[in-house]
Amino acid sequence: MAESSIERYKVPDGLRPLLEALAREILRAQPTDLVNFSLLFFNMMQQHCLRNNIEDILKQPELYDSFQNDLQKQYHKKKNELAAQSSSSSLNEAATKIQAAFRGHIVSEYD
Repeated sequence: MAESSIERYKVPDGLRPLLEALAREILRAQPTDLVNFSLLFFNMMQQHCLRNNIEDILKQPELYDSFQNDLQKQYHKKKNELAAQSSSSSLNEAATKIQAAFRGHIVSEYD
């Protein structure tokens, strides 16, 4: 008879505050793409840690405030870039439809 074993995993130090910070920023920004926002969150956090030569900026309120501000700026910048790209592609699509309709009208006039 095989013994059943229940593995117990120890939660790493710092995981809970890290995930709480991520959840807080997600609630603040209300992103539509959670994965990309989380990627931005962790990349920005890593940049701030490296720039300030500190392991955990969550323990430094002034550094965390700076991180939050930079994260929000970057998120809104990327969000605006995506909006501009999608509106640009929508405009191109509309222009193509208008041109096709106009050409169809011109061709039917001469037939």
